[in-house]
Amino acid sequence: MRKLAKASRLVLHAPWRHALFAHRVAASIEHAPLAGLIQPLTVLDVGANRGQFALWARSVWCDARVIAFEPLASEAEVFERVLPDVTLHRVALGEASGNATIHLSARRDSSSLLPIGPEQIRIYQGTEEVGTVTVPVHRLDEIVEDTVSPTLLKIDVQGYELWTLRGAKRLLADIAWVYVECSTAELYVGQALRSELTSWLGKHGFSETATISDRGVQADVLFSRAM
Repeated sequence: MRKLAKASRLVLHAPWRHALFAHRVAASIEHAPLAGLIQPLTVLDVGANRGQFALWARSVWCDARVIAFEPLASEAEVFERVLPDVTLHRVALGEASGNATIHLSARRDSSSLLPIGPEQIRIYQGTEEVGTVTVPVHRLDEIVEDTVSPTLLKIDVQGYELWTLRGAKRLLADIAWVYVECSTAELYVGQALRSELTSWLGKHGFSETATISDRGVQADVLFSRAM
């Protein structure tokens, strides 16, 4: 029923309908509560996958510039077909530059720079590792010089959130909101859990504002810069 309701909403909006039927990409309308809370002029979409979040963001924040990051070639190619006018960097983001191994999941959006853990496979069946690939890694601070404020940093990188944030310490001073997928259980080996991410962001001037989507072991959490 929930999937049917989402499909019904997607087909009512022309860009979303085209992306769904032409490229099998569904805009991430589950993030809709964000639209009533923030109004960014720059959106940094880290872990862009095939453009699901960027597609939604472009429709609700029409004046915002979206800059996206996706290291997997197969997903990046779809993103560029869906959103040809959005800047996409085909890199992973981390604490240091170099090359790293991504653990490919049978569901590509569950792939990670961290090994896929047994809890991930148990809870989300069909996400087991099916291979690896080497990708370039950069710090966000190296790629983005500055942004038009206010800026939203969205991070969905399957357990690699803390390393992504550590590579963006300079840019964080210009960011108003961090929207990050947090976990309360170790789904990827060595990942930082929600409490650690909350503590780290607190030390850098952010406090938790809202939980947008709570799926039990995982949630999409909005952090805002303290005024």
